[in-house]
Amino acid sequence: MHAFLRLPKPNLLFGLSAAFWAILFLLGGGARADIQSLVVLRPLAALFLAYGLWGLTKQDIQSNKFLFGFVGVSTLLVVLHLVPLPHGLWSNLPGRGLIAEADTIAEIGAIWRPLSLLPTDSWNALFAMLIPITAVVLVSRLTLEQRYLFLGLTLLVGLFSAFLGILQVLGPDGGSLYFYRITNRGTAVGLFANRNHHAVFLACLIPMLAVFASTATSRFGKRSFRLRASVSAGAILFLLIVISGSRAGLLVALLGICAVPILYMPDKRAKNDTPNFFQISKLKSKILIPAIAVLAVITVTILSSKAVSFDRLFGNDGQGELRFEVWSPIAEQSWAYFPFGSGIGTFADVYKIHENRSLLQPEYLNHAHNDLLELLMTAGLPGLILLLVAAFAWSKRSYAVFFRERVNCQSLMFARLGSVIILMLSIASLGDYPLRTPSLSGLLVLATIWMMESKKASVPDDLGK
Repeated sequence: MHAFLRLPKPNLLFGLSAAFWAILFLLGGGARADIQSLVVLRPLAALFLAYGLWGLTKQDIQSNKFLFGFVGVSTLLVVLHLVPLPHGLWSNLPGRGLIAEADTIAEIGAIWRPLSLLPTDSWNALFAMLIPITAVVLVSRLTLEQRYLFLGLTLLVGLFSAFLGILQVLGPDGGSLYFYRITNRGTAVGLFANRNHHAVFLACLIPMLAVFASTATSRFGKRSFRLRASVSAGAILFLLIVISGSRAGLLVALLGICAVPILYMPDKRAKNDTPNFFQISKLKSKILIPAIAVLAVITVTILSSKAVSFDRLFGNDGQGELRFEVWSPIAEQSWAYFPFGSGIGTFADVYKIHENRSLLQPEYLNHAHNDLLELLMTAGLPGLILLLVAAFAWSKRSYAVFFRERVNCQSLMFARLGSVIILMLSIASLGDYPLRTPSLSGLLVLATIWMMESKKASVPDDLGK
């Protein structure tokens, strides 16, 4: 039996971690600093964090020392952006001349200022770090089987979000099923405020379903049933992604589908259960028929109502092209604040200072829609160094789990899944900002811990046990 399907013994830590996970996705689907749910989510996260820190051991930290170190350094960088600096030092930093001149005209005097041009925005960024820190602490304290059980929890949350998205599309644009004031009404956003973020989340569920389909237990049904259920669910998710009109979601969904043959690792000892994934002819009646039936029903239901047209997916809606146009000015502006940056979390307000008249729109640009550029502008060289460290660590670990370590290993299967999810979220971040939503930042932490598991697993081959 697979570990992540064995229900753990009653455990307060696991119960609270699962509760935090559910609350995170229910309240953490927006990336704006002014969403009301953050007033509830962040204090609750602080309480969960306090409990997690109470029993945290040196062994827990050592088991995920890279992640603890990376999150710690990232938090320290935000704190450093809030430390007041002497006026003589601060006024000579790149990009501070305008404010220094305003201070002189207003006769404010030589006051000390933090590195961040807008400290309130950087304070918000610091409070936002509560979510990934809490996720790291709680998940690190769990046992292996409890961490693997989070796969099922995430799938349940994702399928609920998908079902909610279907109801949103079928219902009125101003219906109560939309949880956020500023959102993409008339589209399937599920538990999120942004359809792109919802689509990326649904795309991440596709490789998760491949791992889920690799398991079989007498309690939860044979693998053939799991395979049919997973393919049917995957078909629904892919259709919702296409209907959402999210190009980023479609791109990472295709990547997730390509990863399925690598992640699907059935127990070779179960000879009389399910045929090999690549034997399509034998799977036709078991997989393709229910998948096609589900697709047909959902397609007819949604398209007969008011689904988002495919024009946005394959046509020109103006918004996607605007993103490309602003990237060049943002890159140029970034060098005005290099190497220290304008302050973490300050993009929206600082961009207005340099905004090109030809690109002015009725709506303001809340993010760069390219987290690499936004990181360069707000965090400068230190932020880029952290990003390069993370990219190197992911590359090194991914090479190990895909080319060097054993194939028939449960922990390796989760390590590969974590690597794929991180890649999908990273690619989506090149054209959007999904990781700025609390729930997806938590998913990134979970994927990172999964990716690090196989090299620490004490049992080299526990598949099917």
